[in-house]
Amino acid sequence: MQRWKLVLLLLPIMTLVGTAGWWLGRSQSTPVSESAQSDHPGLTAESSRHIAAIAIPATSKAGMSRSKDGVPNPAPLPALDVPLRLTVADLQRRADAGEAKAACRLAAEWSYCRRLRSQLDETDRMLLQRSAMRANMASRVADEKQLSQIQAGMKARLASIEARAEELITESAHCEGVPEAGPQAIARQWRVAAIGGHVPSMTHYAVGNAFRINETLQNLEALALYRREAEALASRAADMGDYNAAIALAAAYSPLNQGANRTYLAQVVKPDGVRSLSLYLRVQQALNQAGSVTGSAARDAVQDHITQLASMLSPGQRAQAQRSARQAVSVVIPEVERETRSVANGTLSDITREDCGDSPVLPD
Repeated sequence: MQRWKLVLLLLPIMTLVGTAGWWLGRSQSTPVSESAQSDHPGLTAESSRHIAAIAIPATSKAGMSRSKDGVPNPAPLPALDVPLRLTVADLQRRADAGEAKAACRLAAEWSYCRRLRSQLDETDRMLLQRSAMRANMASRVADEKQLSQIQAGMKARLASIEARAEELITESAHCEGVPEAGPQAIARQWRVAAIGGHVPSMTHYAVGNAFRINETLQNLEALALYRREAEALASRAADMGDYNAAIALAAAYSPLNQGANRTYLAQVVKPDGVRSLSLYLRVQQALNQAGSVTGSAARDAVQDHITQLASMLSPGQRAQAQRSARQAVSVVIPEVERETRSVANGTLSDITREDCGDSPVLPD
């Protein structure tokens, strides 16, 4: 990222002359090669027919310590502040061996670096545009007072963009020396983490966050695989009490949520008012138990969905949904700031690098 630092030093000069040199000479990252897909024994007997397996070598967990109940204890993930170039090879090796948390971390790291590169590119475009506008403003505005006000505002905006660019450059130091991963490679690692039983990754993958709309054509094969797996993975995560999975699946099943802005998960499942109501009732119970820990917006939104669904169902269907909710595992409420965004139509924020280390992994 040394080019970026030099660019920012030259930026005031470039701004005055209206040149486009800020973005010239940017290095191009080499895509990560796409390895062949493998197979794995699946999650459960019930859902195995829905989930194409990922093969984990028989020796992949031999070096792991085991807890008293026999669940493998993989080595800790690297600290988040360690440059990725120092950890990516180990994360890749562990992910290729089927370690779910390592696959989650690798996918999250690659996504993080890809996002930073995209934001830096966008900053390029913004600075180029603003610099050109400022250089041409004098010829377009005759009134000096008005010109002075406009230029002052543009100068402040440029300063803000430059400050953000500096922040991005600092953050991007973490990614230096690491080739850019393509969308297929990232989606594949999210799938490894999900199939491996890392609960947040199961939800992240199941709701469709492993894919980006602007990369749909690049992920057609992976999406065909996802289509067969998503419902089973979301169901299992919800059965484990994952709030985000429960709310995403409730919205996906809801007959009320069949508009244009459906998640990938909602496009996979068939509308089912009983299942949707059952999941919303479970979420409502958890929100009520959490009390003041959660905001009222989430509770109100869930109550609205319950009221509307109940009005659409017969008494027998409502009773069925209530029985199912009572018999299911309790939902666990996550951090408030990540909870409320998902209620309306089941959309979820992406999980981050921080979410890969401390979250549970289901036993084989």
